Amino acid sequence: MEKLNNGRAKINNEGVKTKLSIPTKRNYVIIIFSSVWLFIWISFSSSFNSMFGLFTDEGISSFFLIWITFWFIGGLTVFLLILWNLFGKETITINSTSIELKRSLFGIGRKKLYDIKHVENFRFNEIPDNMFSIKYRLAFWGLGEGKVKFDYGMKSPSFGHGLEDAESNYIVNLMKEKLTNKS
Repeated sequence: MEKLNNGRAKINNEGVKTKLSIPTKRNYVIIIFSSVWLFIWISFSSSFNSMFGLFTDEGISSFFLIWITFWFIGGLTVFLLILWNLFGKETITINSTSIELKRSLFGIGRKKLYDIKHVENFRFNEIPDNMFSIKYRLAFWGLGEGKVKFDYGMKSPSFGHGLEDAESNYIVNLMKEKLTNKS
């Protein structure tokens, strides 16, 4: 018999305040592939000057300086992607006046606050299984839209990147219940 999975999100009800903590879903293919890529990147970076002559007798080669800058940005992006897949977390706090969405890595991240009076239409956001879909490709990397969406004026913020469909629907129903109890 298959083990019953009780979901990824940790839900903490504290009276009028509910806090959801959702760790990113670890994609081991991404983690392994990116780690190997990063190892090769570091090996290549350490021997870059001897191979291509960044520093010449005339000074610094501007082409290779620009190239190494983009090379460094690419490596940093892959490193952050690995860290996000291992340690990233979404925290959603809903109370009687606001909803706060926070995506963080080691507690550092961006936070967005939404006035609950303007929040409506919590819904499940299906991510297609078609590998040619942009939504699917971003979700594969742990980026893009989440599976729980709501309307805020003319915007539709989302959260819950690593959730299964059933858990997303459970959270949608929980959020709808919280919204009906706010008035």
